[in-house]
Amino acid sequence: MPTDDAVILTAVRTPVGRIRGQFASIPAWTLGEAAVREAVKRAGVDPSDYDDVIFGETIGGGGNAGRYIGLSAGIPREVPGFTVIRACATGLEAVTQAALNIWAGTGDAYVAGGCESMSQQPWLMRKPSEPYPRKPPETFIPLTHPLEMGPFSVGLNTGENVAEKYGVTREDQDRWAYRSHMRAINAIDNGYFKREIVPVDVNGTLVDTDEHPRRDTTLEKLAKLPPVYKKGGTVTAGNASGMNDAGAAVVVTGARKASALGLTPRARIAAWCSVGVDPNYTGSAPIEAVPKALKRAGLTLDDIDLIEINEAFAAMTVACVRELGLDEEKTNVNGGAIALGHPVGATGARLLTSLLHELERRDGRYGIVTMCAGGGLGSAAVIERI
Repeated sequence: MPTDDAVILTAVRTPVGRIRGQFASIPAWTLGEAAVREAVKRAGVDPSDYDDVIFGETIGGGGNAGRYIGLSAGIPREVPGFTVIRACATGLEAVTQAALNIWAGTGDAYVAGGCESMSQQPWLMRKPSEPYPRKPPETFIPLTHPLEMGPFSVGLNTGENVAEKYGVTREDQDRWAYRSHMRAINAIDNGYFKREIVPVDVNGTLVDTDEHPRRDTTLEKLAKLPPVYKKGGTVTAGNASGMNDAGAAVVVTGARKASALGLTPRARIAAWCSVGVDPNYTGSAPIEAVPKALKRAGLTLDDIDLIEINEAFAAMTVACVRELGLDEEKTNVNGGAIALGHPVGATGARLLTSLLHELERRDGRYGIVTMCAGGGLGSAAVIERI
């Protein structure tokens, strides 16, 4: 049994930038630092009271993001930090690692989250087998081309595979993509994201708005886009998530710690899980993850007020919504990754942040966040507003 409840004191995120867009010159760690600074400020926990900084970065190319982001955000050097990776679920994994430590009694205050700069993603180069080879070195983008994968796919073709398996048509996908953009634009115009966003200074200008949603998109425009992964396919650049830059941070403490400090928690992390599926059908992973997390929380879908599912592809989102029987009026109510973007290492924490703030805005109680993750993985977490 857990030694204490893991509660969320605050959750914030930066705006999400398009690849080579408003944050093109900003390193991932700087975006993470901005989120951590604001989260710590809002939480009200003395920086020296934290047990660890747990952060995710998926394609940064090296270094310990958790440690360096903590230091640059003003966390004392005595507080350690480490970095986690679980592909697209990395940011959520960081938060649940904090909760796990609290449940285990090994600590009672953590800063967790994730960051990513897909604008600045490095290339990998295969080491030559001999000095001064005649052939030029091979280069790879770490997200999409791991050096060694054997017979398995990292999951980028999962959109087509899942669409075929679950009968998701091109029209289904384009409709969901259009829905995502329209809902995101509505949320931006009505200021729904204002409380969760921490502005970022870019050359003297404060950036406070998500860049990726397209106001001018239409079903007709989406229908004209060519398939990306195969001839005659259904997945396009318009009905898949973007490549993006962002940071997000969540302060997680034990319930007793929050009470001792006179702080009011905003939510309890009720349960979480990770699952593995066939890597060729990575996008179907939430179909396994959601029931598992709900069972651990002692809940059913009827108890859930809001659902955030990462829109890696419209194909997998539509398939998961159908197979799980999700209520579309509770699902991605302010748009998803197709519109807002998918800054891989930050996405899980971004989804959790948006879920918490929207639960508060609607006076809801339970929410669940879920996503597939490259290589045949899936994650889900349930939170309860307090």
